[in-house]
Amino acid sequence: MSLAQTGDEVAILETREASPSHFLVKFESFSSLGKNGIHKYETGEFSAGGYKWRLIIYPNEDKTGTDSNYLSMYLAISDITSLPASLEVNAVFSFFLFNQISCNYLYSLGRTCRFLPMKKVWGISKFMSKKVMMDPSNGFLIDNNCVFGAEVFIVEKSAVFECLLPKNVTNPYKRFWEISNFFKLGDVLTPEQFVVGGHKMDKPTWGRETMSLAQTADVLLVPEVVILETREASPSHFLVKFESFSSLGKNGIHKYETGEFSAGGYKWRLIIYPNEGKTGIDCNYLSMYLAFSDITSQPASLEVNAVVSFFLFNQISCNYLYSLGRTCRFLPMKQVWGISKFMSKKVLMDPSNGFLIDNNCVFGAEVFIVEKSAVFECLLPKNVTIPYKRFWEISNFFKLGDVWTPDQFVVGGHKMDKPTWGRETMSLAQTADEVAKLETREASPSHFLVKFESFSSFGKNGIHKFETGEFGAGGFKWRLIIYPNEDKTGIDSNYLSMYLAISDTTSLPASLEVNAVFSFFLFNQISCNYLYSLGRTCRFLPMKQVWGISKFMSMKLLMDPSNGFLIDNNCVFGAEVFILEKSAVFECLSPKNVTVPYKRVSLEWEISNFSKLGDVWTSEQFVVGGHKWDVSVYPKGNKSGKGCYLEVYLHLIDSKSVKVKACFSVCIKDQMNNKHDKKTVDSHWFTPTEVDWGWNSFIKLNTLEDPRNGFIIKDCCHLEIELSVQEDEVV
Repeated sequence: MSLAQTGDEVAILETREASPSHFLVKFESFSSLGKNGIHKYETGEFSAGGYKWRLIIYPNEDKTGTDSNYLSMYLAISDITSLPASLEVNAVFSFFLFNQISCNYLYSLGRTCRFLPMKKVWGISKFMSKKVMMDPSNGFLIDNNCVFGAEVFIVEKSAVFECLLPKNVTNPYKRFWEISNFFKLGDVLTPEQFVVGGHKMDKPTWGRETMSLAQTADVLLVPEVVILETREASPSHFLVKFESFSSLGKNGIHKYETGEFSAGGYKWRLIIYPNEGKTGIDCNYLSMYLAFSDITSQPASLEVNAVVSFFLFNQISCNYLYSLGRTCRFLPMKQVWGISKFMSKKVLMDPSNGFLIDNNCVFGAEVFIVEKSAVFECLLPKNVTIPYKRFWEISNFFKLGDVWTPDQFVVGGHKMDKPTWGRETMSLAQTADEVAKLETREASPSHFLVKFESFSSFGKNGIHKFETGEFGAGGFKWRLIIYPNEDKTGIDSNYLSMYLAISDTTSLPASLEVNAVFSFFLFNQISCNYLYSLGRTCRFLPMKQVWGISKFMSMKLLMDPSNGFLIDNNCVFGAEVFILEKSAVFECLSPKNVTVPYKRVSLEWEISNFSKLGDVWTSEQFVVGGHKWDVSVYPKGNKSGKGCYLEVYLHLIDSKSVKVKACFSVCIKDQMNNKHDKKTVDSHWFTPTEVDWGWNSFIKLNTLEDPRNGFIIKDCCHLEIELSVQEDEVV
């Protein structure tokens, strides 16, 4: 069975500070793998999600054995034989490579794959080009050392399943009336009674004051066609199967609402518009929405923030097309969110795409709840201390000694200790000086909010830096630092800067290492959502307590009230901090604990005038693994097989002072039918007392000489040998 793979493309990589959660392996002499012919390295087992795994690395070629310009990495589920045959493990995994210069990790974006007894391996054939990897200036391979890693998270499978059959679908009754002289009608028009399902229906009434059916507000999530990806794992929460999808349109069913399902402690329904959008207008797209159910039993102040994805099963590739998870806020006045253009009907209805086969299709949904537990802090001008300013002119600066101390000075009626400037004063740590990558979401930040009620007063009063009070997240204390007028170096900037600082590190051990994914937030008071920076993973240390973004937003955008961030001189900032646990197994690969195989060599001979050979035919000498060899063939047999079998032996020539462990195979080729006769020795020690090894009954002579078998054509035989030296010792 060949190894499964995600696709033969170059991996999409990002960087983060946190080490992988589950496994690390260090190579202390990476280049020796290629020199010694090691084309595949499998690590020891490590645990993740209740299962055993192995990391597989191909440093010199891809898994097919073909030379490649890329490093390949795969993940294998281990010890599958002890698990049930029906096992299905859905896992989101990433591969890692440590950068020894920047002290962070390059990693592949997490992808969801299904591990089965018949499909145990998934990976990336082109994780990184060897050219990039081998260049020391890139930081991945320094002093011939490098570190790889893996992270594996299990996707639980507990979806509710619903099947929609034509027989359990109630077709809507249609009745049309032609109303003449419409503008001359009185206050009400009542048509005759009509019958549906054998029952007389009450007379419908249309009046000028009649209210149309209640509907959701404008629940469109995005106005454009959604971006979709694929994954092996089925959705965690809900599946619905349509066994006669086209009958919906034929029977005039323009909207289908599924039964309720549970996710995150709430009830939900999936709504599908197979023929038109939710506005009732014909559309060339299938629409999908998620509705919060049983809202009447919930408090009026309810606010549920959820990350939502929609799914469509591909019956050919046996995987799911799904929308990227987006965070939406469900309220009593806004109970429905979704996608108006999930997929074009043209793509859906084409059976060759695999979504609709035999008129059957399967949809699904996944809903994860975002918990809301943020600390709220309000900053008023009255409780802001305006900083005291004092300037000194320091003459002959370059002639100063190690330290310069000015006179004492008074602030607020108090004498201040003398400030001291030394050559070794340490500035705050920082991330790169780049503009933040921002997105929007409905959910407020999980951990901290701060409101500025007179934002412009900061600049007027010379406040260039504001540190918030402490807030808790992940068992640690944090502070949000905002520079409203300049960056943290004190240089005027056209951008607002934001930083996160770990607080009270003096009470923590010197070896402290906290890996956290954090985002900064800015509330939009017009659209009632949050602009936020994409979550970045950073490593907080006693010597590096602050991380952030020097260019969160341009001051021009922030100060323009039409953008919604600063209205009536008020604005709201926030932060979200999630801790990454560190529990990876560590494995170190040293040359001393690796059995180095020599490169396997394949040789082939064409033996002419086979019928005229004497008792034995001997090949020319050849060298494999630093040792001389030859092959002997006895056309009519030699020992116990004489007169009945062809005999073949491999001979170690320079065997007087060494013993050599080798594996080898010999093949007599079928030149007509391609049905070769091949035999293999997995391992054998050649010693000074046992210099050859082979077969005294390799193939029967009558089978070999039968022209129908193709082994001898025009009195010519083709012999092939593959030989690999595993180890050798001096004796």
